[in-house]
Amino acid sequence: MAALACAIGLTVKYGSTYRPVVEPVREIEEIWALEDAREESEEPLVTRLFYNGIPMAYDAENNVFYGSLGLENGAQWPEIKLTASEETAKGLSLCFADDYGFDDCDAAIREGYSYQIFAYTDTAYSYAEVVFTGLPLVNVTADQTIEREDVPAQIEIALAAEGLQTNGRIHKRGGASILNDKVGYKLEFTRTTDGKKKIYREIPGMGTDSQVILLPMNALDTTMMRDRLSWALYARLTQRDEPFSARQTQYCELFLNGEYRGVYLMLEPFSVRQEVAKAGEERLTTDSVYRTAVISLSHGRPCMEDPYSAATGFELYYPASRIFRRWRIISRCWARRTTRLSCGGRRRSLIWTARCATMWCCSSSG
Repeated sequence: MAALACAIGLTVKYGSTYRPVVEPVREIEEIWALEDAREESEEPLVTRLFYNGIPMAYDAENNVFYGSLGLENGAQWPEIKLTASEETAKGLSLCFADDYGFDDCDAAIREGYSYQIFAYTDTAYSYAEVVFTGLPLVNVTADQTIEREDVPAQIEIALAAEGLQTNGRIHKRGGASILNDKVGYKLEFTRTTDGKKKIYREIPGMGTDSQVILLPMNALDTTMMRDRLSWALYARLTQRDEPFSARQTQYCELFLNGEYRGVYLMLEPFSVRQEVAKAGEERLTTDSVYRTAVISLSHGRPCMEDPYSAATGFELYYPASRIFRRWRIISRCWARRTTRLSCGGRRRSLIWTARCATMWCCSSSG
């Protein structure tokens, strides 16, 4: 905590968001004396904080602020300046309670350590927690209930010194997975507060786009590694500018309307039609697009069963014009878990193995 104290200056008295007055560091005995002269507030005195001008995500239920510092700092704390929103800053002072449990930035992030903040006015005081994470933070606020249809939202994404605040819209996404407790979402950025007129924004850690997908990595990915690892492996097989190349991904932590929803995988969207157009019409006679699917929900498209999972398989999602006559042969070969296909030898086997890898990737990015 000593190193953190030096980085933050520890105690900040707010006249406004733009002109904080830094006070000397408070010892814990001084904090206790301030408590004795005031009443504990029933409600938190501060629910909106910024670090270096970037909004901190807030878990209202547990009264915890989250700030993203990235993973590049090592043991050294970056320079941090905390400020409050102007409407809550007047007459309010804040300081970190003295705690020397963690001196290193990377240790605090790795352990998820909570630093305690003491907030006080002339008559009242309250406490809050601050957690620093190495992951991007996605904070979404929506007035309407979030379901399958788009609803307007305010979207904030923060990673270290990068921050995005924008209008947007959000909806749930997924098939059978939408019934899980932890569901996926699609975020789109807009120019207006009513969720209309899409616009491209610079997404911290991801580059420029008009939308992102948030994969929940739920019961089918308890390790929280399969999706990320699949895309990382696929990226080694393709070039970035190729048709159907690997999508960018990064882990993030999601907050919806002040509620912490856990770790998600942020994914660059994948448009089959755009990729087919990029590939050229001649590719339509030789290449197809596949995706993993729950067979009972495949809507009549050809599927071959996954030998490792009875309920799921691989769905022919965007077929090439010559592919159907091969489908039954490939399906039988896959079911026998062969490494060499009788219909073309090792070379063709490797081609189809690469296509099967593509199935796994395309399934999560549509």
